[in-house]
Parts: sequence; structure tokens; C-alpha cells
Amino acid sequence: MHASFLPPFSKKFVNKNQGQQVGVMMARILQISDLHIRPRGELCYGQIDTNAMFADAIKQINGLAFDIDAIIASGDLTDCGLEEEYELLREMLSGLTKAPVYLLPGNHDRRENLRAAFPDHDYFDDELPYLNFDLSIQGLRVIGLDSVVPGAEFGRLDDGRLEWLADRLGQNPRTPTMIFMHHPPIDGGVDGGDNRLNLSANELERVLQEHPQVMRVCAGHWHQSVQAQFGHGLAVVSPSTCHQVAFDIGRSLGELMFAMEPPGMLLHIQNEEGRMFTHQMVLGKYPGPYPYPDVADYPGA
Repeated sequence: MHASFLPPFSKKFVNKNQGQQVGVMMARILQISDLHIRPRGELCYGQIDTNAMFADAIKQINGLAFDIDAIIASGDLTDCGLEEEYELLREMLSGLTKAPVYLLPGNHDRRENLRAAFPDHDYFDDELPYLNFDLSIQGLRVIGLDSVVPGAEFGRLDDGRLEWLADRLGQNPRTPTMIFMHHPPIDGGVDGGDNRLNLSANELERVLQEHPQVMRVCAGHWHQSVQAQFGHGLAVVSPSTCHQVAFDIGRSLGELMFAMEPPGMLLHIQNEEGRMFTHQMVLGKYPGPYPYPDVADYPGA
């Protein structure tokens, strides 16, 4: 699976200060989500070894045959937001050496424990009570939004967070931009739609309508891969590095359930023409790759 979007300023844009054409740089951003790290030796729901699954994901990421520029972990880093969970997460992330890692909280996280466990992660805006960031990665603007409502499963962007976002987007209106947060701003027809960015998704989209440089709004939370048009680009939801939510349209299963479907992650690539691609990458070991046979008898072979 991949999706692409070509922004209106793609290929080349003008540096008005110097009157020169400036080429867009290649950028590769890997998104992981919903790790649900448990205390050492404990299972998620008493059944799922999310720690072992993330350890396997780390090995696979480190073994990628191509370079990546950054890794964004889009929330639910831990299962209960416990200090010991963040201590183990920090230990595990020290072995993730492929690229710098940037963290966002989800509804399973606790901001104060996350901050305490990662004091060296100084990219958070210290003037805010929530964990937002604004990065430049290979010429690509990467904004992190803390969508957490403490004690609630749903997410929300209050007036302060929306104003912060609008101000940041207004500072660099010609820079290709991605936004990351935990809660999806769309109703994907899964999970009852009750756990998305409740009550502020429309307000967020109104902000983005004024800023066509935003090519992706990247979220997690659903433990499924979902894409939809949003603003001038796409909203994309990453699968989890552990268990997935059982695919269910209209709650035909009667209740929310999980399934041990293959875990995954998303790779977002901006090429030199300014076009952005999003690829779903499956985690785990599977047979292959195999060469295609030289002889084929189908039309177009």
C-alpha cells in the first residue's frame, strides 16, 4: 500500500529573498505507533508480549537496507504510563540506532512520567503544558501535536493547541509540512468512531484549509492502517507494532476486539520533486523475497 500527494508548490519553489529556485530535499520519516510497553516480564491484557514484539521491531528497523532521517513514535508508548514502563522503553530505544527518535504521548501515557524518563529529549516546547514539537528534517517541517485529554480515551485539540499550530504554520507557509499526533482526526468507520479527535477535528481541518503546505496528518490509536482526505492532503493512521484492532465495520462483532494480525509501521517519503509517498511496512519474518520466473504466458509479460 502506498499513497501519494503532490502539493501545489512542488518540484521547485522560489526563495523570495534571493530570487533563486530551491530544490526540495529527499526525506524519509518512519512512523511507529502504539507500542504498549509493559513492566518487564508482564504481558498486555495478560496475553500479548508487546515488549518482545517491539524488540523484534527494533531489530527489523535497524536492519533496513536504506537510510531514514527520523523515527516518530505517535503515542501509546506504554500501556499504563508507569515509571517502570518508561524506564524499560528508554532502555529499549537506546538500541534503536537507525535514526533519531521523537516521542508523542497517547491516551495510555502520562505526560509527567514521559518527561521525567526522557529529560534529554529537549525538542518539546517548554513553554507549553503539553508535549508539542516543531522540527526541520531534511527541509521537511515535522510538527508534533499532543492530542491527549488526561483520563480520557478520546483526544482533543483545545484553543491553545490550535492557536499554537496556526501560528507555527503561518511562520513557514511555503515549507512542506507533516503533522503527527496520536488521535486520528477522521472517522474511519472502525472503533465506533468514538475514540478519534472528538469535538476538534473540524476546527483542525479549518486551520489546515488555510495552510496547503500540510501534506500529511499522521496518527495512531486505531491499531489499523486507514487513509482519508483531510485538509489539502491526507490523514493516515499507522498500524501498531504489536496487536491490531479486529477489522469490523459497523460493530458486527458486537464489541471492540483485538486480533493478532501482522504488526506494522508507516514509511513517509518526500522525493526530490516534492511528492510525498506513504508506504505500509509489515513487521515480522515471512517467506521470500523470491525472483519472478523468466517465462510467463500472460498478456503483457
